[in-house]
Amino acid sequence: MVVDVHAHLDPRAFMEAVAAHGPASGVSLRGDAPPTLCFEGNRHPDRFLALAALPLQDSRLALAELDRAIGDLGLTGPGIGSNVHGVQLDDPRLRPVFEEADARGLPMFIHPINPAGHGNIHDYRLDLAVGFPMDTTIAAARLIYSGIVERCERLRICLAHLGGALPFLRERIAIGFQVGREHFGAAFGLTGSDAPFAVGDLARSVREISAFSFLPERDRQKVLHDNARRFLGLPK
Repeated sequence: MVVDVHAHLDPRAFMEAVAAHGPASGVSLRGDAPPTLCFEGNRHPDRFLALAALPLQDSRLALAELDRAIGDLGLTGPGIGSNVHGVQLDDPRLRPVFEEADARGLPMFIHPINPAGHGNIHDYRLDLAVGFPMDTTIAAARLIYSGIVERCERLRICLAHLGGALPFLRERIAIGFQVGREHFGAAFGLTGSDAPFAVGDLARSVREISAFSFLPERDRQKVLHDNARRFLGLPK
């Protein structure tokens, strides 16, 4: 069994609204109908778990949407970006959202979004190659240094793309996943295919993780599905 915790399956209507109105208008895009993925999750609870997109431009509305998503729609937790239209995640205005997610004991998935402070980052697709991992790293560091991670003990945070540069900064070496294992342990690695984007391939991810000679079989199983079940609160 493999649990893929990182796939981009946003409802078409939502993405069309974002394209039409722009990121600054997130507070108006909630709508009254449950997202498509809620229906998929209800029809295939053994296959899909949906995360909630929150209008973090306004924490009051974000809290209301989180309550609706978890209480009314049965979603698993929030999925947020690494910044909110340039506002960093440790901004005091966002703390009520982290505190509420912590009070509910939810998993929170953080995926990089347009990197803050870099207007020309899209040249050469530097956003994908460099900007996204570094924005994830900055977001994680801010959550740590601001004390949010320490205070929100019940909140389970998952960072996309192996946490950006976090596994490499401790000793400033870059040996890929093995460094992450040495410094963070296999107990914290999750499989995320990044499907359906060009860099995402679930089958390839599974093949490569299954072939990791430096991981014992029990650790490979943790990365492939056990850790994801623990993070998402699923039964073993």
